[in-house]
Amino acid sequence: MADPGVTIAEAVKAALEAGSYSQAFDVTRTYLPRLSLASGDLDALQVLVVPGPAEGAWANRSQQEHLHQVDVAVCKKVAEYTNATLDPLLGLLRELADDLVGERLGLEVQPDDRAICTGWQYLTGAEAGYAPDLLEKLTFVAVCRLTYRLIR
Repeated sequence: MADPGVTIAEAVKAALEAGSYSQAFDVTRTYLPRLSLASGDLDALQVLVVPGPAEGAWANRSQQEHLHQVDVAVCKKVAEYTNATLDPLLGLLRELADDLVGERLGLEVQPDDRAICTGWQYLTGAEAGYAPDLLEKLTFVAVCRLTYRLIR
């Protein structure tokens, strides 16, 4: 049986691939996000989907509630860090998050499993939505964490 967090992350990846957004990007699901400037990984706009932490508890006498978190990162090498360059990239992250919140994912973990995205937040260390220390290297990385509620 596949881990529900991995299944949710894969469903998020599929939803992003099927969506229509303001900018074109390549999307990858990974456990350890590693992109290299030297190899040219960030020349094209990249979106990474990473399974995150999970917790579970009984929702009632017959069902369990699981909260699964999935990190979504927008990554791109930039020529300069100006508002005109960075605003659309941070805007894309917000566009992706807003598109996924409230959406139900049909999953194949167990019959009738459904996960709904109940919210998102920028990650600690990137409270503004992006990693300021990487901008010094002309690398834009913006990360948000989506929370999915799964009842089974």
